[in-house]
Amino acid sequence: TETSSSLDELNRMRTLNMLNSSDAELASAGTRKIYNKYTRDLAMVSKVNELLLANYKKPASEEQLDTLAWMCRTLGESGIKEFKPTLEAISQDPSTPKKLVKYAAKYKAIL
Repeated sequence: TETSSSLDELNRMRTLNMLNSSDAELASAGTRKIYNKYTRDLAMVSKVNELLLANYKKPASEEQLDTLAWMCRTLGESGIKEFKPTLEAISQDPSTPKKLVKYAAKYKAIL
């Protein structure tokens, strides 16, 4: 129905707003929501990929580092092979924090 469709679009917009937030807690919630609800949605997972590439070298806090690890997991669990190069680059970059190297390596192996 039209109402159901517009409600889904509203939920997608809210999730993207959460993901794009400069607040680490909100961005983490957005990432987890994409992981739990939109893992097979190319547009949503592409946004996760974009943010991960932009931020993986410089996590501002432990919470942001945790969010970036969830982003690696989201890419890996998506099953979308075009995200494997992102995980490979992160796992091989010497400037990547060790926690992210671990998650990137783990999830690139399942893609």
